[in-house]
Amino acid sequence: MAKDPFYRNAFLIGRKHLGEALAISRPSLNFDCQPRLSDVGRGGLPHLLAGVQSLTELNLANVSLRNHQEVEALVSALTIGKPNLHVLGLSRCQLNQKTVRAIGTLLQRCPLQRLDLEGNSAFLVSDADVDGLTETVGNQGLQGLEHLCLRWCHIQPAIATSVRYFLETCCQRNLILDVQGNRGLTMKMLEGFTELKGCLPCAVQG
Repeated sequence: MAKDPFYRNAFLIGRKHLGEALAISRPSLNFDCQPRLSDVGRGGLPHLLAGVQSLTELNLANVSLRNHQEVEALVSALTIGKPNLHVLGLSRCQLNQKTVRAIGTLLQRCPLQRLDLEGNSAFLVSDADVDGLTETVGNQGLQGLEHLCLRWCHIQPAIATSVRYFLETCCQRNLILDVQGNRGLTMKMLEGFTELKGCLPCAVQG
């Protein structure tokens, strides 16, 4: 967009002030809209959101977050001070393995109640990815989480045990867990979690 450089520079000048002033009047921000944020627009997000503590809902669905350096800069900005995010939408953001620990840091720092990771099929691919997320979030990070969406993350049976350990370690057993579209996350594997959605009774072969 032609105005992207203008907004980027405005966000840079207003870093730590503009975003907080906006959040006080609008504690919910939604970036899931057309046109999508360009490279320049995404570069301005860390400046806009730096140190914002009055923001309680942030929807970044369909914003491209495949660049791990951009994700690290965004997380670093959001975790200045004490973030107060209760709802975080990261569906279809193209998150990948290189972004796991940065996202884990954000999850650990925020008092989240709802987290949407739908459609990020390149995010949790190996045991090492899931273990990294578990280690970063820790056993206190998501204890207030009430709803977790992992729809269509294509989690495979090979890493299902690690995913269960993550859920047992970082989350409460009574959270609403939506796992449709994940062959590895079956009712048997997730036995003990009381609110399951889209869960297969057994692993699908092939």
